[in-house]
Amino acid sequence: MAVSNHVSWLDVQVLHSVWNVRFVAKSEVRRWPFIGWLSARTGTLFIDRANRRHAARINSDIHQAFADGDAVAVFPEGTTTRGDKLLRFHASLLQPAIDAQALIVPVAIRYTDDAGNRHPAAAYVDDMSLMESLAAIVRAPLICAEVHILPAIQTQGRTRRELAQASHASIAAALSLPAVSS
Repeated sequence: MAVSNHVSWLDVQVLHSVWNVRFVAKSEVRRWPFIGWLSARTGTLFIDRANRRHAARINSDIHQAFADGDAVAVFPEGTTTRGDKLLRFHASLLQPAIDAQALIVPVAIRYTDDAGNRHPAAAYVDDMSLMESLAAIVRAPLICAEVHILPAIQTQGRTRRELAQASHASIAAALSLPAVSS
């Protein structure tokens, strides 16, 4: 199971370029032009974040994905950031990895300019529309995507909260980011 920070809708394409995984995405993504269709075609598992009980159904879908031999990626922050901080990781979607004794693989994603500084155009935050985000990305002179696949974490004998904290610490260290409690 890949566990990653979340900056942009680009994260899915960037991570998919290095690892064939199925993603867990908010249900609204399914309605996005082209991206929703593409996400559904690539086996994305859509979660209704407004329905707390929906996590149990998604966990069942993740179990099935593991049984089918698929890797699954989650963004446990539950939202995107500008890439300048790492929010608290929600642990509920990590339970299937424990049950399947799968490895947790932290993945750190960062977008930079040609000088190596954080690139603000990649961030998909606040009330930004998909079209506004796409326009900002197209206008940007250069956006480099960095993907850091970090050492795997064993799930045996650990709780999902411990795994969330360990993944969080690994990603925060890789990106030299401060941890934010909420």
